[in-house]
Amino acid sequence: MSFESPSFRPISILLVHPNPLVQERFGQVLRAEGHRVRVAGSGNDATALMRRHEIDAVFLDISGSCEREPTLLTAMQIEAPHRPVIALAGSAPDHVVVSALDLGALAFMREPYDLDVAKALLRRALALRQLSRQIEETERRLRESTERFRSLVEHTPDAVVLADHQGHIMMWNRGAQRLFAYTADEVLGQPLTLLMPDRYRAAHQQGLARFRFTGTPRIAGTTTLLHGLRKDGSEFPLELSVAAWKTRQGVAYGGIMRDISQRCLGHDHHDGEETSFTRQCEAPAKGNQPGEDTAWLDDERQ
Repeated sequence: MSFESPSFRPISILLVHPNPLVQERFGQVLRAEGHRVRVAGSGNDATALMRRHEIDAVFLDISGSCEREPTLLTAMQIEAPHRPVIALAGSAPDHVVVSALDLGALAFMREPYDLDVAKALLRRALALRQLSRQIEETERRLRESTERFRSLVEHTPDAVVLADHQGHIMMWNRGAQRLFAYTADEVLGQPLTLLMPDRYRAAHQQGLARFRFTGTPRIAGTTTLLHGLRKDGSEFPLELSVAAWKTRQGVAYGGIMRDISQRCLGHDHHDGEETSFTRQCEAPAKGNQPGEDTAWLDDERQ
């Protein structure tokens, strides 16, 4: 099994050992595997090679015959924490091996060195390095995606509120702060019922329970006319769009809300007929009783 770097160059191995026989034996075997082998007889030589060349993995003598090996191993881990180091322990005492492993060595070998074991350890080391790079790249993309999402949400003029599976607010943008007059510190972790009139709350809790049970609320993907409750206790008509997604904890959801007070003011009855839109606009003034208008997540209304 062979490994190549992302640029498809041969894998570059650094062998740090003062013994020419060890250098020759390891060099022959590793080159036969298709690797490029660079040899250093001292810590200073190894440091110089690492500065000049990209190194994918290291065999490092820690038996005491190579000076500065603890300092060198530490420097290697600081410079490239994902680069695997296999310690060649020779007949060094156990505490030296333990110290090398604590400093970041992936594995160790003792004399007499079995070159088949060396090849197997190198394959494992390179596989772990490749996996580590993939994880790092995935995490980088996830961070970038999260930042893009947060920036989009934060700069959207409409109110955007995300809630967890228990109905507690977990994201609150500037638009939501303008609409409801609460700061993020005041609402994060609070139930969504904080933002709705009393008449909505019982039906909202029932809809939330169905939401958690089915995982597929019919209200998702629709736009509804409801009322919100500001921090000062005043009500206002709003337009709500809901989306939902699954998490490990359960179904989470988000809402985009827009104040439609101006639209309500400009809406005229057609031939004196009261429409559902005008009833929604006028609900607070008419003093609707519970059940006369709908709950935020009461998907039975659909």
